[in-house]
Amino acid sequence: MPEKPLDLIHGTLDKEIAVQLKDGREIVGILRGYDLDFNLTIDKAVISGEGGKKGLGKIVLRHNNVSSVKPL
Repeated sequence: MPEKPLDLIHGTLDKEIAVQLKDGREIVGILRGYDLDFNLTIDKAVISGEGGKKGLGKIVLRHNNVSSVKPL
């Protein structure tokens, strides 16, 4: 039986992930938490885009900005 989305995201808890944003940028960091709406808490977040890389520290990312999430 295929895994449910929450099971997949739970498997990446406390691990490094890459989040592709809908605007084309990418955030890499350690997934520290999530909720049922798929809002993500990411620690040691670094955002990459056309302007280079920038450290963000600990962030909460709203689900409506996320295009995809993958483990690293």
